[in-house]
Amino acid sequence: MTSVRRSLALRILNAVVRFAPLGAGEWCEAMSREIHFIESDWAALSWALGGTRILFTHNEAHLAGSCPIPWSMEELARKVRRRTVFGYTLASSVMATFGCLFYLASTSVQRIGCCLGIAAMFYTWGQLFALRVRRHWFKFDGFACAAFHRTELKRQRDFNRGFWFWSRISLVVSGVTFFCIGGATAHPEALPGYATAATCLIPVLVVAVWLNSRETHKYQAQIELSSSPR
Repeated sequence: MTSVRRSLALRILNAVVRFAPLGAGEWCEAMSREIHFIESDWAALSWALGGTRILFTHNEAHLAGSCPIPWSMEELARKVRRRTVFGYTLASSVMATFGCLFYLASTSVQRIGCCLGIAAMFYTWGQLFALRVRRHWFKFDGFACAAFHRTELKRQRDFNRGFWFWSRISLVVSGVTFFCIGGATAHPEALPGYATAATCLIPVLVVAVWLNSRETHKYQAQIELSSSPR
């Protein structure tokens, strides 16, 4: 039976292989083969931990000139990973806020608004998961890699525009609108407060539209650059 230390070593090494930078494939393959010949579980764990240095010390600078498409794909993957982590965090925070408001809501209309807001965050999670960068791109080379790169750029561009963008924004706006209308109807004396809350949503929407429009143009520029003859 595999010991806990051996199992942990294998998990660490698998993670290193998965997240290793482009160009370290042969090194990772050698590390993966070698660990099976190490008899001591402690030595295997030490071997796996030592392998993590590839994540921090491997020099990728030479790839930028000799292999521009894979390098661009690696940069795109990093960018999308950062966006995904930020998106999950933001969506979780907004979902928690709507959950608290649902508990405090005094009318069914307000609760419907909270449910719409929570649904919007689940929907956003789904979009982030669906548009994560697919990791099998490294199997391609030459023209196939360039075509796959353009496809990924188009997918990420579409996250920031059209149906993908406006569908999640519509759910959030609907949730806030229902909550404010329900509260103002049940408590007319609080109308100014609900009106202020609804008004504050406008600049947030303006900033969201501007940021997503800017990202769309950046991706479009990269698509046109990757499609142009070199």
